[in-house]
Amino acid sequence: MSDPKITDYSKIIQQIEKGISIDKANKTGKEEGGKFAEILKDAIDEVSKVEQKADEEIKKVVTGEEKNIHKTLIAVEKADLSFQLMMEIKNKLMDAYQELMRTRV
Repeated sequence: MSDPKITDYSKIIQQIEKGISIDKANKTGKEEGGKFAEILKDAIDEVSKVEQKADEEIKKVVTGEEKNIHKTLIAVEKADLSFQLMMEIKNKLMDAYQELMRTRV
């Protein structure tokens, strides 16, 4: 069973890859930068939604509204994985930026 509200991580990665690919014939640099920023914002929003869902599940268990602790643990683990993915993407972007800064012109 899959929850339709939970982020499909491969789709996020594919969106980011599509945003990174550059079509120089049809776009200017400003438009490309805006699209990349939009894709990153969307990915961060998705991580936030997953974390909010995990928080809701935790509240339901604590208040006794939800008896299925497995569902809660799965939601918490998905939130943790999505956060780890976001942090790895951030780390890769920072590494790329630092590499560009070291490049001599």
